[in-house]
Amino acid sequence: MRAFVSSLLCACGSVACAAPPPAVEAPPPEPASSSTEPQSAEWLYATDGVPGGRKAECRALVTGLESEAKCTGALCSHAASLAEDWLRVCKKLTPELSGDVERRVEELRKKARTAPVACEQEVERLLKNGCGKREDCAGDAQSWATRCADFSTPLVLRMLEVAIERGGGGRSQLDARACPALLADVQKAGACTQQFACQDGFAAIDTYRARCVSSARPISQTAAVLELAVRSGASAKVEPLAFAGGSKLDPALLPLIFEDGSGAVLMTCGKRATSVDAYLELRKPCTDGELVLARRFDGPEGPLLRVGRLPHLGDVAFLAAFPTLRVEGEPKARYRAALPAFLSSVDLAAKTAADPKQSTEALRILIAAIEGNIDAVRNSAAPRWGRPRRRRSTPISRRRSWSLGCFAESRMSLRTSTSKGAFASAP
Repeated sequence: MRAFVSSLLCACGSVACAAPPPAVEAPPPEPASSSTEPQSAEWLYATDGVPGGRKAECRALVTGLESEAKCTGALCSHAASLAEDWLRVCKKLTPELSGDVERRVEELRKKARTAPVACEQEVERLLKNGCGKREDCAGDAQSWATRCADFSTPLVLRMLEVAIERGGGGRSQLDARACPALLADVQKAGACTQQFACQDGFAAIDTYRARCVSSARPISQTAAVLELAVRSGASAKVEPLAFAGGSKLDPALLPLIFEDGSGAVLMTCGKRATSVDAYLELRKPCTDGELVLARRFDGPEGPLLRVGRLPHLGDVAFLAAFPTLRVEGEPKARYRAALPAFLSSVDLAAKTAADPKQSTEALRILIAAIEGNIDAVRNSAAPRWGRPRRRRSTPISRRRSWSLGCFAESRMSLRTSTSKGAFASAP
């Protein structure tokens, strides 16, 4: 009995004191496959806020890469990294989209191999080092986005916005518009005719100046005229504006430039004209108004643009008082406007001359038509047929020579239909 108890206790003790079996360790997790997970920082920027999981991100990035295709140089490296990541992650998920991305990645790699220029170096420093101690990081980033819009892409702008946020500048959205687009806003503001509407245009001026004008990039003459168009409508007194010497006025933005290029018409009798024809139409009925002009003056410190207000008591009176203030294209526009009445008189003179007894009356009709359009006739091609070559003559005899020559030309033009072309070809 004792032997049995002893053996039982021994067995129990041995079980109680035996070492536990070694624990089976769980196998370590398999590392994420490099072929299925994005590895570039660009992926995080480009997919921020895209819902729907990885496959949705792949589809969204195809559209994003299309927008990146406009990149022109070394900054294409960011889009190239994103495209390479897409092929690694999305080729199996969305195989139907892989062809376009494969073609695009080669183009992006090729562009990215070009040497970086100043704009590209500037933004790369900002992306790498952040805002640092800059107080106006957002302003610096926006200045870059405007000045270097030719190098900017949606991806680079998004990366800049994140850099601003990380630097404590808060979440922001950069404006991708370039200086020409901002200047177009100033031009649009310059269409105002009421004081308060013109004052509202100051915001467009301030934006353009803040982003596109500096001591290193002085305002151009065209931009200065557009600014004066706004300011002259907002206030009767406008300070002169200095501008970059050597810059010329752009007829695409300023339709009423003076023939000598010294300035432009800003307002005509209280209204804005967008073409020479409209400008002349506004002047016809205006007998108690004014023309607001911007003209260049060269001072000791450089060229200035000043605003002038000249009385307009009638079209003929203004031409007589200020014969040099003709806008580019004004003579041709006046000739075109006078052409129908002139041709009607020529037709009448030709019909009258068909009767030999009425030749004097026909000549009188033609002379009256020429005198009524003397400037147009002097500059047209038709009178040259009858001009004396080298002969002294009084103004009256010269006028008769022109009349006879133009009369002969008009008779011929009635048969050949060339009179209209000769008149319209006047400079």
